Amino acid sequence: MTEICTFKPFPAAAIAVTGISVCCLLRAQAPVGVAKGFRHVIEDNGRPIAVLSGTSVRPVEGAGLQQMRVEALRVETFDKNGTPELVADAPECLLDLSNKTNKLISSNGPIHVRHVAGLYRVSGVGFLWNQGNGRLTISNQAFTAVRMTASTPFRP
Repeated sequence: MTEICTFKPFPAAAIAVTGISVCCLLRAQAPVGVAKGFRHVIEDNGRPIAVLSGTSVRPVEGAGLQQMRVEALRVETFDKNGTPELVADAPECLLDLSNKTNKLISSNGPIHVRHVAGLYRVSGVGFLWNQGNGRLTISNQAFTAVRMTASTPFRP
């Protein structure tokens, strides 16, 4: 496993609220068990720090609403001024809400992460994002591209 990059840790309460929002969507559509199209803004002290969205979400059989399959996940992060920073996309993943203080997003499939200003991009297959420490670990076929410019200071 290769640790590729670190996202700022989101407050556990924010991820829990995401789970609650998704659970409410699922309950509203209980006969089907699938919620189509969700979007949730995660805030810290009233300012947005991330947006999680997906085309559909459904509970994992036997896990209640503690684990959910999300299709077409997109995570967008923002810096302290609210400026977009990173965008991560995964075709399918598992959202694990079972631990109250440490939520996980994982998949055996691909993930693509890019800096919105084009400074770098990361991709690979198989990943684990740990909300508690903000770390994204990509396990296979990890690829990183960094764009250096004359104005980018070199930092070893």
